[in-house]
Amino acid sequence: MALVPPSSDKLASLLYCSARDLRAACPELEQTLSDTRGLVLMRALRERQDIEGAIGEMVALDPTFGSLRTGWVDFAGAGHEFGPHELPIVLLENVLSGESAGEVLRRFRAFVEKGTSSGEWYGAISGVTISEACEIAPGIDLVPWAEVPDCPQRTLLSGKEYRPGILVGLRPKSNCALRFKLPERRVLFSSAADHPRSAAELSESADIQQRAENVRRAMTAVSGGAVAILGAWLHASELVLRQTLGTALLIGDALNDVAMFGPSIKPAALDAELASTIFNRLEGFHGNDAEVLKTALDRIGFALRQRAMANKAIDLSIALEVLLLHEKNGSKTELSYRSAVRGAHFLGGNKWERLANFKHLKDVYDLRSKAVHSGRISGSAKEEKILEKAVELSVGIARKLIELGRFPKWEEEFVFSFGG
Repeated sequence: MALVPPSSDKLASLLYCSARDLRAACPELEQTLSDTRGLVLMRALRERQDIEGAIGEMVALDPTFGSLRTGWVDFAGAGHEFGPHELPIVLLENVLSGESAGEVLRRFRAFVEKGTSSGEWYGAISGVTISEACEIAPGIDLVPWAEVPDCPQRTLLSGKEYRPGILVGLRPKSNCALRFKLPERRVLFSSAADHPRSAAELSESADIQQRAENVRRAMTAVSGGAVAILGAWLHASELVLRQTLGTALLIGDALNDVAMFGPSIKPAALDAELASTIFNRLEGFHGNDAEVLKTALDRIGFALRQRAMANKAIDLSIALEVLLLHEKNGSKTELSYRSAVRGAHFLGGNKWERLANFKHLKDVYDLRSKAVHSGRISGSAKEEKILEKAVELSVGIARKLIELGRFPKWEEEFVFSFGG
């Protein structure tokens, strides 16, 4: 990409001439991709330390760069301390990419003057897909993967890049993204000590993680299939901030899970409106009831990603047990029978449908008992059908409980209710 001629600004002229000289000395700079240009540039500057020194001296004496020279930048908990050599390199990178040196300086100085930024938290979702963006809750959206801003994190999670230790052919890819909107806030400080984080800022990251997991659980309850968050990252609205903070990515365990490869290749079409309803109802549960639902949905999720049928049977029976036998100080006798009776009546239907579901639920417990005592199950077609039905029933029970908005008094409301 051609360099843009300099303006009358002395620093702009120095940047232009430096970029021109570096390209002449290192032709690789003109051909290198943007996400690796910084490394090539630093190698080239080792041979031309006079260039870095001259730009660094001029930047250090320019008060319009403020805290970008040796201060602290912080965005939603992601912080970075500037060394004296960093800003000159970032400025040079932008000029080498073909942007006018004068425009680069204008943009960086405007950012320093503003000193604030908004942005988004993105979570890469695998296993379900949507056709258009939709709101899950205020400040929380689901967006098609094609609408995620272009960045190194998006490239990695699209399943097109190789990472050591991962079989690229079996690595799951992202199908859509969860987006949390982050408010405008101050991001530039003279030092880390000059940034007293508020209690709200300290809890924001943890709150986003927890709510993101609840969205994942809601999508599992709606789709009935394996859903995972492959990774998450912050995307600042200000380009300067994105360039200075770097490209950090929080990688989830699912990115290494080959069991998510199939669901990511053939993702389920998500009913986003229903997922929004389930998420908001789930957020209405508190205390022990909330933990019970989270545990159950997580166990269902584990089962959907299990390849060992014994483990799948154990996970699904645990999910059913915590859903149907969660009350404190309840009797623990005849667990499988009580659980099957409650589940069958709660799911409803006519007499024969309830009887069929009762038998299905009993079969799950019998299979769990076999898995626990022998450590394995045969994997016969019959047992596969039992586990497939167990997923359907456990998801149905969890979703109906969330839609109800509470855990019922089982025997009073369902088991011994003779109304109809």
